[in-house]
Amino acid sequence: MIKILLADDDILALNRITSMIPWNDYNFELIGKAISGTDCLRQVNELHPDILILDIDMPDKNGVEVTAALVDYPYPLQILILSSYDNFTFVRDTLKHGAYDYLLKHQINSNILLQKLLEMKKQLEKDGVRSSELSQLTTIAKQHYLKSFLTGHFNANEVWQHLYLNQSGTSLSYVLVAMQINNFIVLTHFSPSLQKPKLIDAILTISTNVFSALGNGILCHMDHGQFAILFHFPAQCSSKIIQDYVSSYMHTLLNNIYKVLSLKAIYQISDIITDFASIPAQHKKVIALLEKKPFTNNPPEESLPVNNNSISIAQEKELVNALLTGNLAQIDTILTDLFRRYETDQKKIPQPIMYQILQIGERFERQQRQENYTIRQSTPPAGTLTELSGSKLMELIKEYFYELVTNIVTTSTDQFSHHVQNALQYIRKNYNKDINLNTASDYIHLSPSHLSRIFKKETGSSFTEYLVSYRIEIARQLLKDGNMDLKEIAEKVGFNSYNYFLRVYKEKTGNTPTQDMQRNYH
Repeated sequence: MIKILLADDDILALNRITSMIPWNDYNFELIGKAISGTDCLRQVNELHPDILILDIDMPDKNGVEVTAALVDYPYPLQILILSSYDNFTFVRDTLKHGAYDYLLKHQINSNILLQKLLEMKKQLEKDGVRSSELSQLTTIAKQHYLKSFLTGHFNANEVWQHLYLNQSGTSLSYVLVAMQINNFIVLTHFSPSLQKPKLIDAILTISTNVFSALGNGILCHMDHGQFAILFHFPAQCSSKIIQDYVSSYMHTLLNNIYKVLSLKAIYQISDIITDFASIPAQHKKVIALLEKKPFTNNPPEESLPVNNNSISIAQEKELVNALLTGNLAQIDTILTDLFRRYETDQKKIPQPIMYQILQIGERFERQQRQENYTIRQSTPPAGTLTELSGSKLMELIKEYFYELVTNIVTTSTDQFSHHVQNALQYIRKNYNKDINLNTASDYIHLSPSHLSRIFKKETGSSFTEYLVSYRIEIARQLLKDGNMDLKEIAEKVGFNSYNYFLRVYKEKTGNTPTQDMQRNYH
């Protein structure tokens, strides 16, 4: 409904306008009538009309004075002036103060008034869209400036002006909050429907709506599902009042995030900040405290200290090599060590560390796809992921890496018989061991001669030829990594003779291992 206020000291004129058109039929609502300029201004501030129909000639304050008093009115308002005089100069000042238009009283009829009101209604709707768009752009700009300030790309004065320009000259106190979405990296990795950019946008949208309603709060995404939120308060507010307000605001935000997205989050509130320039330093302190908080209410357990916030190059290469060689025992050992090394005292892996670990798996998966392999993976329910911590989370990550290695199958597997598929899987799981046709046939429960015959018929290669080719392919991948010498690679992929490895590598690839190593280096 478009709310309309009538202001005229002539009661007969008010009654005439009131009965002139069926207001509700056109989505209009008469919310009040004023009979003086002072009464008009009071009702405008109390009732917040969308349209004011204002007589220019009133006692107390005339229409010119009323429009002048409403120049800085903070809400959208369209003013239609009514005049008894056919003299433009008399209403010109009201138009200068922002009145939409004017009508002569003796010429008004229902059609003229309705047409003008519909014009004003349309203009209000346009202004509302523009205001919404401007507000959205302003919010995005504030989020950008806050993140840039916290990461050292803007100085305090520049950010203060952009964030709180309308409060220039006002002494303020600030509170910074760090918020982390529980298991954000695990959630977005294992739940395809939860795409990172869309999820972050959804959280930003929810926070914008919440903080807009509260009239306080600017939130920006930092990285890995971690957000920074800045609140401001008048300097005279006590610390107790500020802390209570911030706790209430965060409770409202987290409830809305959970209701809309079914995501849980933890947060850490800073001390009261009176020096705007010190906010980035406070942010670092708050992050350090946040990293020690558990995602769940599980009691803290003893763990090894965290030395840094990223795994080393050596650790990364060690895990990559274990994937490439299919060494499940080594993968288990490496992941166990990484979790023990980087867990906080609340059995929680920092999100940057979790991101690095899963990125290693994703790169391995992409590499297999480039080599015409596909990886079949099971996807855990998204609803359970946000609750995982400690040993349960480690088991999930281990299962993921196990599947990367053990569930690799060629894209053409379906054309093979069940026995040949089992033989291919046996090769890929055990290529680095001392295996042959006899050990494979025992595993599959077929005679060696029968397995040899159907394997050759379906793949076009003998069992031994296929095993050697597969070992050479793994060796080529290890060469790309560049973390082992040739003799070590030969042993890793199952060759007992180094010279035999060199000869076969040349036969299968057309290059020597040294040539491929040099090519990878350059």
